[in-house]
Amino acid sequence: MKLPAATAAALVLAAAASLGLSVQSARRAADHLRSLNDAHPPLADAPPVLVPPPGRAARTVVLVVLDGLRADTSRGLPALEALRARGASAVAHTHFPSISSPNYVSLLTGVPPRHSGVRTNDYAGRVAVDNLFARVRAAGLRSAYVSQLSEAVPELFPDADEAVLAPWPGTAVSAARAAIARGVDFLVVVHNAPDEAGHAHGAASRAYRDAAAQADRDLGEIVAALDLERDAVLVTADHGHTDAGGHGGVEPEVMAVPLVLAGAGIRPGARIDDAALVDLAPTAAALLGVASPGHALGRTLVEALAVPAPDRLRIADAMRRGIVDALATQLAAARARAADATQRQRGLELASLALATLAFVVWAHRRGAVFLDARALCAGVLPGPVVLSAFVVLVGGLTPSVVAGRPDAIAANAVAAGVLATAVHPLLVLGTFMGRPPRSRLRTAAGAALVGIFAALVCSHGAWALLGGDVLAERFFGPGDVVLPMLVQLAAAAQAGGVFLALVLEMVVHWSRASMRGRVAAAPARLVRAVP
Repeated sequence: MKLPAATAAALVLAAAASLGLSVQSARRAADHLRSLNDAHPPLADAPPVLVPPPGRAARTVVLVVLDGLRADTSRGLPALEALRARGASAVAHTHFPSISSPNYVSLLTGVPPRHSGVRTNDYAGRVAVDNLFARVRAAGLRSAYVSQLSEAVPELFPDADEAVLAPWPGTAVSAARAAIARGVDFLVVVHNAPDEAGHAHGAASRAYRDAAAQADRDLGEIVAALDLERDAVLVTADHGHTDAGGHGGVEPEVMAVPLVLAGAGIRPGARIDDAALVDLAPTAAALLGVASPGHALGRTLVEALAVPAPDRLRIADAMRRGIVDALATQLAAARARAADATQRQRGLELASLALATLAFVVWAHRRGAVFLDARALCAGVLPGPVVLSAFVVLVGGLTPSVVAGRPDAIAANAVAAGVLATAVHPLLVLGTFMGRPPRSRLRTAAGAALVGIFAALVCSHGAWALLGGDVLAERFFGPGDVVLPMLVQLAAAAQAGGVFLALVLEMVVHWSRASMRGRVAAAPARLVRAVP
């Protein structure tokens, strides 16, 4: 049976469009987290506001970041409790997204992710806003960085004079003690054990508590190398962990982190109210007697400090924060207007593409090239919502805390949903064929395919227009915006890929049957020639 030219053209067009749309949607999903970053945030265009400090209070300042340590888990740990008894402590809050790199930046610039431009661990290159390492160097002092695993800080802040990655047991502690012995003025130590255990076993596990205890013992060894009559230590975390393991969202157990300050320049027993990670950079700068990072939006924790001229420090702090906050608000508003214009343009593009696709579907149906009825419409539309629902169930919700730092989980769920889509599409298309004559099967498959492409196009381009990472980067975003656009794009990719697979399978079946019918028709002639 010869395939009508219009049907053949519709099939070829549908196959090419579905394959291209599947690839494009998958790429958008893969790029989503990276595109949430802003390499040149509005605040970077503002000149740093540098206010001279009143004086130096500590010979050496050590900032210890216990990566992934929850505030409640930090209670009862001996080294931390000894520092709490000697100094001041509070529960501080981290910043959304509650991920490591964005909040390393919060700690060392005084700028939260909204304005620093660093929103995910995929950020690459130097941070665009002013930072504490640069202020230390500008004052003629020396800085160092030590970590077991995290290479992010030296890449984000190349202004550090030394950077040591020490992954073997005990070597990070030795490297930190050696830096203190060399007389560095400012030292940052990142201890990754709690975060590793949190991801692997969850914060409710014994392994997580053991990792926190190990981090506390290592902290004790580092503090033992200091003279707290002359040196100061600041201890906090970049984020917490959920009981199941994960972070990135705004859950209380993820956002609440310990904050402990002790040593020279710290008032023992001081009450600290409403502390945030962005407050650490100005506070460390005050202890070192250097200017705060010039874009810092955090405040100096003056109530916890025993420093010269505290009133002068409060005035300087308020001056810096007022100027920078006004600039950040003004520049961010301009970027938000640009994002609105981008959104409107993409909305018009989506409307044009959707109308053109819909017009082609209607034209093909009226020409008889494809066949559409209720079953064909269901076969085309339903796989996308089925796959998206499967994604939400498999991923575990729409909070970033179920996926942050766990790309393997996203990959596994993408494969699972892809397998589901591969199964759903042929089954639904098969349902449209039941009771139909063989010659209408390809027309029906082409109709279901075009409807499926229309649905996938609306989902993929709609998510890109409304929730594309570059648009969200301009105006910032919420927890659902981290996960949902990625899942919608993956569902659109799976739907378009399923359309392609269903078309290929049906075309193979069609031409196999046509070939078999040709062989059956030729069989009598061969038999006649064989008779003597």
